[in-house]
Amino acid sequence: MKILHRYILKEHILPFFFAITLFTFIFFLSEIIKSSELIISKQAPPILILNLFLCYIPATFNITIPIALLMATLISWGKLKAETEITAMWASGISLISLIVWMIIAGVFFSFMTLIIGETLLPWTNHTIERIQATILHQEPSICLEERRFIKIGQRELFIDELNKEKMWLKGIYIYEYGGSFGLPKEAIFAKSAEYIKGYAGFILRLKQGTIHQVDEEDPSKYHILTFDSHTISLGGEENISEQNSPKSIDTMTIFELKKEIKKYKVSSLDIRPLLIELYRHIALPFGCLCFIFIGLPLGLMVRQKEKSIGFGTSILIVFIYYLLLKLNENLAEKGIIEPILALWLPNIIIGSLGIILLIRIIRRT
Repeated sequence: MKILHRYILKEHILPFFFAITLFTFIFFLSEIIKSSELIISKQAPPILILNLFLCYIPATFNITIPIALLMATLISWGKLKAETEITAMWASGISLISLIVWMIIAGVFFSFMTLIIGETLLPWTNHTIERIQATILHQEPSICLEERRFIKIGQRELFIDELNKEKMWLKGIYIYEYGGSFGLPKEAIFAKSAEYIKGYAGFILRLKQGTIHQVDEEDPSKYHILTFDSHTISLGGEENISEQNSPKSIDTMTIFELKKEIKKYKVSSLDIRPLLIELYRHIALPFGCLCFIFIGLPLGLMVRQKEKSIGFGTSILIVFIYYLLLKLNENLAEKGIIEPILALWLPNIIIGSLGIILLIRIIRRT
């Protein structure tokens, strides 16, 4: 029996690594394009861009590992069924249930492994990505300026409606500064126009005709509004790459840190839905591995002799449906239509339940 298990495991290895390589490349392809633009047109340091590439690879593991496991299950079991090896096992008296139980154990193992990666490696890589982006800004601050796009600069987010780099002026400026209580913006600045001057490791904005909105530190539900004709602020600099007193963004938090933030939000009667969505995403996505095993096994066993290549297309379709459901449910949860825990677990419940029903039907027939 051990020889048979090793043989089946061997059949999974090649499709698994092929799938994880393919989907890792697909998921961070857009980041490669962005980084290439930084090298070619904006002359960002290539060594920093290379570090970004290395960080983007593990940053996709919580998505690519479940997908790769699904594709490996569909392809390998479809091949075994199409080449009548499964039929030979049944004829030899080997129980299908024992093989299925072995695969479910593998699914549980991969689920917990992905969960551990999500709690250790992913927060670190996401934080490293933010640090590298801040370092690029520190070395050449002007590369970050773009029209009609939110740009993160240290603890601030900057939006520019119009930009002229030759004349060094801006129009329609929105600046949000974070780091206040409970992760809320502690200051928001709006200005009609501005001039900017490049400085050491940053630049100075001379804002004109605007308002400053400041959140009360003791009571986040209150804020103060100040108007100005002229206001000067500095963006960039050493403070943007300092790790001390730098609040974490939501995607760099672990489950334990998210729970702590949720408690803080509850004390101040703040909306905790964004934090709950992220918390349940941390837990639900890894257990997609087990759900994909449940759906992959029966679909693979349904393959006929001339349909060995059907596993790839089927896995793409299942992945598309799964993540479409996930995104739709996240949007519904953000709007308060359904609870976050149901929103994030519903795709797993649907895919897993369908797989279990199909498995039971196949076991009864055999």
